[in-house]
Amino acid sequence: MILSPVSITGLTEGIYDVGLVGMNADKESLECIPFGRDRLVSVMPVSEQYSEKELTAEEVRPLLLHENLVLRREGSARRMMVDRILDVLNIDERTLRIGARINDQETIKNLVECGYGITIVFERVVADRGKKKAPLL
Repeated sequence: MILSPVSITGLTEGIYDVGLVGMNADKESLECIPFGRDRLVSVMPVSEQYSEKELTAEEVRPLLLHENLVLRREGSARRMMVDRILDVLNIDERTLRIGARINDQETIKNLVECGYGITIVFERVVADRGKKKAPLL
């Protein structure tokens, strides 16, 4: 898997003819055509510890501050979106309990499912799993 900024660079330098990215390229030399939309959700393991009701972004804020987080590594489009959410919720990343930074979505889902922590992903990523989700963006 190639991170979106690397794909964009490859496209602008002529290395690739076509690319799929999870962010707007903001390059005059590239035409970005949206082909789908998804929302970011916080994902928690199914357990008695987490509420059965769908949480609001403000209700998720304390969880983000106090639970282990499994996040994507720097440079991914999703990671940039997570950074925007943290800004909106007025959360400084240095105050978070980051348990792991991983780029593989299956590994992230498996860690959350096993109770290692919570994460923020696009909703389609967890559509195949019965995890507790709360919309964020």
